[in-house]
Amino acid sequence: MPFKNILPLLIVVCFLSACGKKQTPSPGQQKSTTPVDIYMAGAQLTSTGNYVATYWKNGIAFRLADSSSASSAVAISVSGSNVAVTGDATINGKETQVYWKNGVMTPLSTYEGAIAFSAHNVAISGDDVYVVGESNENASGQASYWKNGVFTTFPVISDLSFAQSIYINGSDIYIAGTTIKNFANYATIWKNGVPTVFPNIDSRANDVVVSGNDVYIAGYIGTSAAYWKNGVAYTVQPDNTISSTMANSIAVSGNNVYLTGISVLLNSTVNTNAIATCWKNGVATYITPKIAIQSNSYGSEGQAIEVNSGDIYVAGWFLNNYNCYWENGKLVPLTGTSATTTVNSMTIAPR
Repeated sequence: MPFKNILPLLIVVCFLSACGKKQTPSPGQQKSTTPVDIYMAGAQLTSTGNYVATYWKNGIAFRLADSSSASSAVAISVSGSNVAVTGDATINGKETQVYWKNGVMTPLSTYEGAIAFSAHNVAISGDDVYVVGESNENASGQASYWKNGVFTTFPVISDLSFAQSIYINGSDIYIAGTTIKNFANYATIWKNGVPTVFPNIDSRANDVVVSGNDVYIAGYIGTSAAYWKNGVAYTVQPDNTISSTMANSIAVSGNNVYLTGISVLLNSTVNTNAIATCWKNGVATYITPKIAIQSNSYGSEGQAIEVNSGDIYVAGWFLNNYNCYWENGKLVPLTGTSATTTVNSMTIAPR
């Protein structure tokens, strides 16, 4: 079996990627696609020498800030005609966590002296924008979220906590992240502010999605990419050329679970010989061939995955941060080179 089932009381939460076969095209195989708009968020180098927060729609760049100071976009969400992006911008000479809704910037608020010092993800539901990240409440990093810029924190349950991903399902708010207790990481899910800390040491939750009545969380446990379905953990079983795996993003379509992230070759490092990998139901497909990575000492990584009508979209980088996305395995580079563009997030929306 490609996945190893692990009882939730015995193992930590993590996340995994999957790519596939049969009706779903393997990377490198093209098929007729259902029309979608592809949105990506990141930053683009300008003539002033500053990187500026940018998002791309079908390859066309839209700058979110002027080039007089540095800014960056880390996540994007789309609902109808609304586009929400979160990241940071320079305000009054200070780096400030912000979000943009349809291009209009709003700083993330503070509360009783707490400062928003990191924003990781964004979701838009109707007209409401939700951002997750951390604040320095109680003089330590604590998982927090903002609704339309207004600060909300969770009950303090550990020394440190981090919020990485958010998913809105009706009136329910799901947030995935990590809590740190006694210097150990534990994958954690919050539902409407109530935490569930998975009991496994050295685990992390990086992404969350809801499909029907099922909640899926992606991340890693130890050195293995993993995901949880309703609290039950599954880890990927790599071949004997791989030393470790990690999942960055998860998508669910029907009964199929897709994840993307990296596989690290034996006797190598994450930065030099990591391979962008896609898993479908635990079966790995290497988006960039092993031989190319081994012979050139370059890495690649899948950072975000979306699936629509059997078509697989993966955003990431290769060849030392050459930013791109892959559509059914076919490379689609963004305008610019590794020195001028960074990409951190992707989403798709049917036309």
